[in-house]
Amino acid sequence: MAHGRWELFRILGVDTRLRIIELLAEKGPIGTGEIAAKLGVTPAAVSQHLAVLRGAGLVTRERRGYRVPYSVDRGGLDVCCGHLVDVCSCGCGHGKDSPGGCDPESTVAALRQRERELKKELKSVQERVVRLSRKGARKKTTERGRPE
Repeated sequence: MAHGRWELFRILGVDTRLRIIELLAEKGPIGTGEIAAKLGVTPAAVSQHLAVLRGAGLVTRERRGYRVPYSVDRGGLDVCCGHLVDVCSCGCGHGKDSPGGCDPESTVAALRQRERELKKELKSVQERVVRLSRKGARKKTTERGRPE
């Protein structure tokens, strides 16, 4: 179901939904029960929030036998990011199509700040890749009794 930009932000404005998105982004595909336990809410409440997030295109699910783990839909989150960039990509407070444009000094400062944030996020992603790679290698070693 397609949502306008303000509807997406309204959906993400509910604290529990944002916490679900953050948890799914951090932990990968997990089920309703695990989400409920980690957030301290009922599974029924989590199910309702997941239905809204799914309808907005922000999470996906894939049945695995009796389990139905949920994941972040990166494409849906990219759409949200795109809406934010449409409002203003430099941090000046004007939309990109606003008359008068942006102050170059505020643009440079905002871009430098964004660069620092992206570097921090990249480092975090790289660390997660290393952790998951090690975990996968250990799992293969344990399953087969020897390293591959």
